[in-house]
Amino acid sequence: MHRTNFAKNWNNKLLQDNFGTVRLPDDKFYQDAEHEIALNDTILGIAKIYTIRRFKFGDIRDALGWLDSGMPAVKLAAMLKNMYKNKIEGGVQNETIFMHVIFHWKSRNKKAWDEMANTWYINIQETFYQSTNEMLAQ
Repeated sequence: MHRTNFAKNWNNKLLQDNFGTVRLPDDKFYQDAEHEIALNDTILGIAKIYTIRRFKFGDIRDALGWLDSGMPAVKLAAMLKNMYKNKIEGGVQNETIFMHVIFHWKSRNKKAWDEMANTWYINIQETFYQSTNEMLAQ
């Protein structure tokens, strides 16, 4: 079975039933392939690829940026350039091909899933309390 590892749960997408990732082309990504999904090497479960869309780096738009990582296209593009700068000779160019891979969870590791959800909840609380305190201080 293939494995797809995430270093960060961008936009908390791994908490959704369906989620995507932007990657360089790789033979392990194909329709109906099942992947073990991990976050920082912690196995979250098994997901199946629903669809794959190939696109040129120069065609990244805000819709993909916000959906995939919670940031506008310009920031997603900068992040991808940095992430893949040593993996492509000459670096990422406008014509570099990427893939947007859409997964659907088939099974989940309950313990890891609960920890991920709890971390998300704590972060939301901290953000809310910080914002509230900042508003009250004004």
